[in-house]
Amino acid sequence: MDITGCLHDSGAYLDGWGLRWLERRAEGLRNAGQAFSKGGGAIMIRTGIFIFSIICLLSCVSFAATIRVDPDGTGDATSILGGIEQASMLDTVLVAPAAYYESMIYLFMPIHLISESGPESTIIHHSGDSGEVIFVSFFGDFGEGSIIGFSIEGGAGGITLYNSSMLVMNNIIQDNWSTSGGGGIMLWSDGASRIINNLIISNGGLAGGGILVVNGSPIIMNNTIVHNTASTNGAAIYVTGKGSIPAIKYNLAYYNDAPPSYCGGIEVAWEINNIVFECNNSWGNLPEGFDYCGFVNDRIGVDGNISEDPLFCGEHGSRNFYLQQGSPCAESNVPAFCNNVRIGCYPAICVTATEESSWGRIKTIIKPTK
Repeated sequence: MDITGCLHDSGAYLDGWGLRWLERRAEGLRNAGQAFSKGGGAIMIRTGIFIFSIICLLSCVSFAATIRVDPDGTGDATSILGGIEQASMLDTVLVAPAAYYESMIYLFMPIHLISESGPESTIIHHSGDSGEVIFVSFFGDFGEGSIIGFSIEGGAGGITLYNSSMLVMNNIIQDNWSTSGGGGIMLWSDGASRIINNLIISNGGLAGGGILVVNGSPIIMNNTIVHNTASTNGAAIYVTGKGSIPAIKYNLAYYNDAPPSYCGGIEVAWEINNIVFECNNSWGNLPEGFDYCGFVNDRIGVDGNISEDPLFCGEHGSRNFYLQQGSPCAESNVPAFCNNVRIGCYPAICVTATEESSWGRIKTIIKPTK
């Protein structure tokens, strides 16, 4: 089963909150006297048109350059690191579909790192001996960067955002492990990043196997966070540090795993009075009964948060995270508080679960008895 859905069917979401946010960023550029051309129509992230409208909203600043990366030699660089080395602040590094084996990618200024064709066909695999796949750190209000449309895998952590402001959207972040926590994404002293519409799967770490927030105030929204592990706290999401004031909403945490007496689901370590914690579904995490922990352990039934079987189209273990039409995460079934916005990043496309099978098994089913 291909991992699609949240990554190419996010047009309805982006036409709402996401589009308004991107338009506000564009308005900020105009107010600063920078020429900005919004361009081309409603945003629809689907195969074949994944990149064009994103480019028009994020990188059509008149003075910004676009550096194209293609391993066949037809672009400006053949590696992602080579493209980044040519980029200036707020430039776009546009990446052709391919599997890229890169040592750790550093971003020390806001740029837009965007794939042409989406995460199924644009893979960044960490080839170094240590370090994250992508490390971002820049100080000061230099604008917003972005990482959009990649599979990010094989690192000692997927993405680390340190004291920076990034939009991380429509990625598959998988098979990363960090001994210091934040196997999928770590946000450290991160003030304004947006983690939106990602599949975060099969990562691990000391704490926050899927996402770790330490003294940061990001927006974490509409992510599907599954099959991550932690050696201690918060296998799906772990928030710590008294300086953290995140907004965590519309996320689906399923079957994440921590040791006995630790939290396999979503955990907020400190009492945070201004936290926004709305419309999440944390269910089936291990150990059983540890879906919401710490400061949010009593949030089931409050502000649209639920703990219910998400009713995927695929059976457990199939990596098919589309929703059944009767799913409590589907737009028409979420709590009234959630205003018909789906939970997680996959739409509802099936009536009941479908069992995936091999051709060998099918033949045994239809083979006539003697």
